[in-house]
Amino acid sequence: MLRANALREEPALDSERDRIRMDVEAQNARVAALLGELPDDQLQRRPDPARWSIAEHLAHVAIFTDLYVSELRRVIARARERGPKGEGPYRRGPIGRLVVRSIAPPVRRRMSSPKKVQPPPVAGRDAASGTFHEAQDALLATLERAGGVDLGRAIVPSPVTPLPRLRAIQAFEAVVAHTDRHLWLIDRMRAEIPTARSRNPDSNEMP
Repeated sequence: MLRANALREEPALDSERDRIRMDVEAQNARVAALLGELPDDQLQRRPDPARWSIAEHLAHVAIFTDLYVSELRRVIARARERGPKGEGPYRRGPIGRLVVRSIAPPVRRRMSSPKKVQPPPVAGRDAASGTFHEAQDALLATLERAGGVDLGRAIVPSPVTPLPRLRAIQAFEAVVAHTDRHLWLIDRMRAEIPTARSRNPDSNEMP
């Protein structure tokens, strides 16, 4: 009986924010596995001079995420003070759906990145890992702070391009979709990079 009462008293999960949290955590696990498999030279190697290395993709993702996190924090803080307040399910706009769908993988059309999100030279594994995971942690912390805010009514301007302003829930989804996009591209790049077996001294394969 005590357990049943305790269960009834627990607050209901916000399934939409919870789903985003799980998506971000899954991305973190993918990147941790990637960084554990590839040596620094493979993380920094460009398939050709006009394309980014894996480390540069991760640095770009971190810059993009940080810019959106700054906007989301500002909008969420203002909504907490002035409204709108509420919990999910959150409203979504058709333009926001189109934006998120255009960002998400599979990548059908390459997009040029604005100068403000171009990645700087990345020193190696620690820099790539640190900047990526710091940005992801900031995104998760911002998502946690968003409890009680109506993310379907709070509006977030794009800090990157003159895209239409997004509802806050769709801004979170756009950031997750953007990271998924680059992890999808990285997966395809790995086919062009020698596998981790080249690091194994018992392997007869050349790196």
